[in-house]
Amino acid sequence: MKPDKNLFLQFFKFGFVGVIATLIHVSVLVGLVEILGMDPVVSSVPAFLIAFIVGYFLNHRWNF
Repeated sequence: MKPDKNLFLQFFKFGFVGVIATLIHVSVLVGLVEILGMDPVVSSVPAFLIAFIVGYFLNHRWNF
């Protein structure tokens, strides 16, 4: 059985969006902790929310 080319492309794009969302999460987290001096646990909440929203919209527009 030959794998579907579109399915592989969709899987690759989904993984790429996940990497972008992870980089955004880490960047926002480090920025809030190092630049603004926020507590790491508290700053992980806005970092997660921003990465979640970006990942959702990128997957919605580009993948699904």
